[in-house]
Amino acid sequence: MKARKEYKKSLISEDEKIHEKREVEPWSEHTARKEHICSVCGLKIEKGERYMKYVRLPNYDEYFEDEPYQTFFYHVGCMNFFTKLYEAGISDEGFSDDDIENIFKMLSFIKQISVEQIKTDIRSGNLPSDEEIQKMKSLFELDIFDPEDVDVDKFINNDQKGEWKMNEIEEFKEKEQE
Repeated sequence: MKARKEYKKSLISEDEKIHEKREVEPWSEHTARKEHICSVCGLKIEKGERYMKYVRLPNYDEYFEDEPYQTFFYHVGCMNFFTKLYEAGISDEGFSDDDIENIFKMLSFIKQISVEQIKTDIRSGNLPSDEEIQKMKSLFELDIFDPEDVDVDKFINNDQKGEWKMNEIEEFKEKEQE
């Protein structure tokens, strides 16, 4: 009996040497073998395109208990964009779905192009400049963009190209500082 236990322990120890335990990471980068939908921009991740994948794992994700092993897919460009936003200090707690929509609308407002074009540009890696990121940061802090309140496409096609809205934003900023 004792010999059997010792033999079993030696087998387990040999197995552990051969198959070292490796740290499981929730983030990984892949090449798409099928289409996925990006969790940030909502556009397709095409076959053959590089993308980032996140899996909710125990001890990594605070929402694991609610939705264990849920998987999210992201364009590499979208991840780079939101990394740039974090580094600029726009948010340290993450972004809700509404925040993400607001960010696309703010950037659309700043660049004077449609939200769909913004998403396509970011997806392809054309990230906004540091100056545009700083403008977004100040707009984001004001919390005045509500997806239901701003029809950006209609706003962009306005003859004044948004000058009146920027004036409203400046007035709002001044009032907030007083």
